[in-house]
Formats: sequence, structure tokens, C-alpha cells
Amino acid sequence: MDGILGAILSSIFLFLFAPDDIRFKNDQIQINKKFGGFLGACCTYEIIEKKYLLFEKNIAEFQFEKNLYLKKNDVKIKNDILEMNLILKDYNLTEDHYIAKDTIIYVALKK
Repeated sequence: MDGILGAILSSIFLFLFAPDDIRFKNDQIQINKKFGGFLGACCTYEIIEKKYLLFEKNIAEFQFEKNLYLKKNDVKIKNDILEMNLILKDYNLTEDHYIAKDTIIYVALKK
């Protein structure tokens, strides 16, 4: 019981001091990995639109089972839809080599 209670209390305490985990940033949007604590689910991301210098607006949220690290050319916005181009790598144990899959993720933005 002490381990679970300690994890819950430390997650609440760390939430107040945890910095944003920025995975992508340009002049229009910023993609952050949300802090879920020690017992939280993996890989929930939020997309934030920057307004002027101080204001931000949360325009979308999505969940992906792997950690995302995006480059400038991988992310495009077209007609309120965010398009992310990724190359996912997986290891094939039977053939003993990596398999790369070109993937596109679309996220609808609320503006």
C-alpha cells in the first residue's frame, strides 16, 4: 500500500513542478507530451496554438503508443488538419532485422 500511495502523492507533487516536455515547436504550434505521473498512461500528446506572446490555446489532443520525436519537415498543417510523417521501426525476431514503416498521422484541429 505504501508504494502505490507514495507514487500517487509524488505524482501530484511533481505535477506542480514538471516542465513541459516539448516534442515539436514552430511559429504556429507546439506539441507537448502530457505529464501523467508515475502511474499514468503512456504517450498522450497535446497540440497548443500560440497566440501573440503570452497566450496559448489547446487545439487538439491525441494518444500514440510510442514516443514521438518530430523534425521541422515532418509536421504540416492543411485546412485545420495536422499531418505528421513518421518512420516507425520495429524488430522482426524471425528474420532477425529491423522493419521500417512510413506512416502518416492525421489529427483534426479545433480552431
